Amino acid sequence: MIKTVGIPIYGEKSANINVAYIDYVAEAGYVPVLINEHCVTHEPLMDMCDALLLPGGIDIDPLYYYEDNISSINVNPDKDAFERMLLDFFIGAEKKVFGICRGFQLIVREFLLHDATLVTKLHYYQHIGGHSQKDNGTERKNFSHTVRIAENDLYGSGDNVSTSRVNSMHHQALVLPMRKDTRNIETGSVIKGKNIDVAITAVSYKNIPSKSKFIVEGIKIESLGISAVQWHPEELRDIELLTHALEE
Repeated sequence: MIKTVGIPIYGEKSANINVAYIDYVAEAGYVPVLINEHCVTHEPLMDMCDALLLPGGIDIDPLYYYEDNISSINVNPDKDAFERMLLDFFIGAEKKVFGICRGFQLIVREFLLHDATLVTKLHYYQHIGGHSQKDNGTERKNFSHTVRIAENDLYGSGDNVSTSRVNSMHHQALVLPMRKDTRNIETGSVIKGKNIDVAITAVSYKNIPSKSKFIVEGIKIESLGISAVQWHPEELRDIELLTHALEE
């Protein structure tokens, strides 16, 4: 049973995090443990945590993945390196990982980097427009668009596929070419890689780069105990989503 959930915080002179993440973990019945890179005890903290929540934040630095920075904002390579280290540790320790927004991006980029087969099937965009609250000037808890979700994968019950409203704040995006038969069949499908398989748990079609593609909004790597979403369930207090990701 999961009791403690680690949450990374990073700052060169001061470290902070949106309190919504802490409240989200606590309201789900877990003890949130803040893991700071500058704390000399961060390794014991990792050991004591049963799971990892990778929160939202600034963009991932594309240069680490051998791409020029075209439109990524306020990147911090040291923050990226710290969170990659945490991700590697928790995977190696066979502990659950749940990513939100930036956390989703970090997980995606790491597995695209290491699996040549996935690179040919999943495409990463540094920028898509008109997809988040920031484009409309609304609050973090307000809905920005709809997604098609695989309810069994995200919540462990319900219909196979349904529509839900979410509060996205990202402009970096994972994009997948659409199958010819029907756009809805992609939700719940599995993209097979050389080393791992990635289940698509949610997709959207708002401001897609082209009509033949869709935006991946949720993934699950069952073999590694990883799941992630692009929107911000901590602002919506979607406790069921977190508990299913960590306890299934």
